[in-house]
Order: sequence, then structure tokens, then C-alpha cells
Amino acid sequence: MEADPLFEGLVTMVLLVPMAMVLLIFASTLLLAAVLLAMLLALVATPLAMLLPLTIATLRLTATLLPLAAPDAPDPGAPDRVSVELLWKIEPLELVPVWPFSPASSSAKSEE
Repeated sequence: MEADPLFEGLVTMVLLVPMAMVLLIFASTLLLAAVLLAMLLALVATPLAMLLPLTIATLRLTATLLPLAAPDAPDPGAPDRVSVELLWKIEPLELVPVWPFSPASSSAKSEE
């Protein structure tokens, strides 16, 4: 006995179309989740990237001062004691203003 073509079309409409819609909704939900995850990652990574130069400067300063604070270090070229003259030789870090307007330019504008 051969199946009716109308019946086969009806089965296709009843079974396959809802399944395709469910798959479409699932794929769009995954796409939305990926976009939201990328936005969250950008929101978290941007402040961390801004802190990276400060972290590097802090580590460099720590690496500079640590041998001076430990006179018992096994460095043969290190002095026996940390003298005041040696501490004055450490150059301070140059501070770069983050804000686009420096205080000097704002005070010059207020005097005009």
C-alpha cells in the first residue's frame, strides 16, 4: 500500500518545521550568548589593560629596591650596607598625566 502524498506533506509540515524552528531558536540563543560573553570580556579586560603599565612600573620599582632592602643578598657587587647616598641615586618614576588636561595648562587658562 502506497502512502498518500498529501499525508507525507502533512507529516513533513507537522514534524520538520517545528524541529527546524527549535534549532533556529537554539542557534540564535547561542549567538546571543556569544555576543554577550564577548561584551563582558571587553568590559573586564579594558580596565585590566589600563592597569598593566602601572603594574609593570610597580614591578620594576620593586625589582630595583628589593636588593637594596636585603643587604644579606649573595650579590658579590652589592655594598655591605645601604647608604643614604645610594638611596638618593634611585631616580623617581616619571608620572604621566592620564587626563588630557594637565594642571599647568588649566591654571594658565584661568589667569588669562
